Amino acid sequence: MSFDTSGTKIKLWGTTLEFPLSTSAVAYNVTAADITGNLYDIGIYDGSGSLKAHTGPIAGSTAMIAGAHNVSWQGGAKILQPGKYYLAIATNCTTGCATLAGDGSTAVVTFLNAGTVATGGTQGTLDSSVTPPADTYTWGGSMLSLIVH
Repeated sequence: MSFDTSGTKIKLWGTTLEFPLSTSAVAYNVTAADITGNLYDIGIYDGSGSLKAHTGPIAGSTAMIAGAHNVSWQGGAKILQPGKYYLAIATNCTTGCATLAGDGSTAVVTFLNAGTVATGGTQGTLDSSVTPPADTYTWGGSMLSLIVH
């Protein structure tokens, strides 16, 4: 999955959590590296658009080297309650950006497939809250692959 390279948008994927989840980190796989100082932030918004967990802005030279990564959430462990969530990624990168592994089957059922919202804050950092876009159900989407644990 690619980041929005305009540097002014947060990319979102919709998912639903059916049970409470205690999480302290996120794991992901970088398939195309960015070993520069570009900033990347990965996180989770709840259904109302409040940021519940995120890595904080991390330089590509640390967080976007090719291969698997495990990054703790900024501020420590979080408890996510059942409900609607958005997996979110942001960067200030405009060229040569990293790419993360995703479900390439194009058979994902979701209420939002790679939707975007404009950032009101610093590019490459997830905003503390966003206005979620309208649900756009798809039966042929692709999902960002994150392991929230």
